[in-house]
Amino acid sequence: MNVVLVASFYTPIVSGGSELVAQNQAEALAARGHSVCVLTLGGPGSGVVRSTLNGVCVVRVESDHLFFRETRPSDLGLAAWHARDMYNRRMAAVVREHVLAWRADVVVCHSIHGWSAAIWPAVRSLGVPVVQVLHDLYLRCIRFSMFKERKCLRPCATCRTFRLSHRHLSRSLTAAVGVSRFVIDNLLGAGYFEGVPLRTHLYNVSHLDTRATATPALQGEEVVFGFIGAVSSAKGIEVLLSAFCAVARPHWRLRIAGSGTAEFEQGLRSRYCDQRIQFLGRQDAATFYVGLDVTVVPSLLNDSFPNVVLESLIHGRPVIAARRGGIPEMIEDGTSGLLCEPESEGELGAALVRFAKDIEKWRSRQQSIKAVAAPRYCDRDAWTSQWEVVLEDLASKKTA
Repeated sequence: MNVVLVASFYTPIVSGGSELVAQNQAEALAARGHSVCVLTLGGPGSGVVRSTLNGVCVVRVESDHLFFRETRPSDLGLAAWHARDMYNRRMAAVVREHVLAWRADVVVCHSIHGWSAAIWPAVRSLGVPVVQVLHDLYLRCIRFSMFKERKCLRPCATCRTFRLSHRHLSRSLTAAVGVSRFVIDNLLGAGYFEGVPLRTHLYNVSHLDTRATATPALQGEEVVFGFIGAVSSAKGIEVLLSAFCAVARPHWRLRIAGSGTAEFEQGLRSRYCDQRIQFLGRQDAATFYVGLDVTVVPSLLNDSFPNVVLESLIHGRPVIAARRGGIPEMIEDGTSGLLCEPESEGELGAALVRFAKDIEKWRSRQQSIKAVAAPRYCDRDAWTSQWEVVLEDLASKKTA
C-alpha cells in the first residue's frame, strides 16, 4: 500500500501521546514494506521540507500553528486562528496535492489541528479512503478535552461556534477509529460520523516494551506513590497533593515527575511543602515506574487513553486513577488498581489509605499485572497487524 499519514506534529516535535502513536504506526507499516509518507506541520517561514526518518518519508509544511508562536496571541488573534482552523482551504489543497503525488491508497489522519477538517472531503473527492484516528475530543472542543477549570458537561458556546461544521464534515470519512471505546462513543453520541462505514476502536500500544525487562517490586516499610505527566490543574495534581497531605503517614512518599509552568510549580511547592513530597522534574519513564509502588492518575478531564496508565501497568505497577474517560477500560478495579472520583471529597484520600493498608498484597500482584498488561500493550506486531487489516480493506475500496 501507499499510505499517507497526516499529523499536526511528528517527531522530533512531540506535544503528546498522539505523536508517538503516529510514529509507531508509520514506522511499523514502513517496516512491513508499505510506502509511507507523513504530512506534518513546520513553523512560519519554513517552506516545505522533505526528509526520510526510519524508512518513512516526512514532509513538513509551513504553518502558522499556535504551537510555533513564541508569545500567546491576543484574544482576537486566537479567535481568528480558530476560525481559519474550522475549514482551511489552503491546507486542504496541500494535502490533496501530496495525496495525488504519493498515489495514496489510503490516508490516515491523526491530529488535524492546523490542517483542519477540510482535508477530509478534499481526500474523498479523489476517491481515496480516509481514516480519522480519534485521540481526544478535538472535534467537539478547541481545548481537546471538554475541560475548562472543570469538566464540561457539554460544549460551551465558543466550542459550538468553532465546531459548527465538523459534525457534517465527519460524514465524508471512510472510517473513524477511537483509541478507546470512550472517545468513539462520546463522538457518536454527539451525532458525528453519520453514515461512516467503519466506526470502531483499537487500543494503542506503548513505545516501551518491558517484556524482557526485570521490574521487581519494592521492599521495606516505605510506600511510594508516583505521579508522572503534565503538572497542571486539569491532570488533578492539586487534588492529589491535597489528598496526600490530608491522609499521609510518616512512611509514605509521593514522587512527582513532569513539569508545568514555572509560576504554577512554584506555587505548588510553597503550598505543599512536605518532606515526604518530591518534585523531580522530567524523568526517564522506565526508571521512574520501577521506583514506585503505585502510579496515581487523578485526571479531572476525560483522558481518552492515557499513556501513563498503560506504561505503569506494563511495568507491573498498579494505578489509582480517576473514573474518567477511557481509564476504566484500562484498569480492573481492585485487581490492577483502584478507581475513584477525584472531585468527590475524601474519595482519592480513601483510595490512598486503602492501597497502603494492603501494600503487601499489591506488591505480590505486580508481576501478574505485568503478565496481563505487557502482551496487550507491548505487542507492536499484533497492533500493526490489526491496523494493516483495516487499511488494506479500506484501500481495496479505492475508486480513484
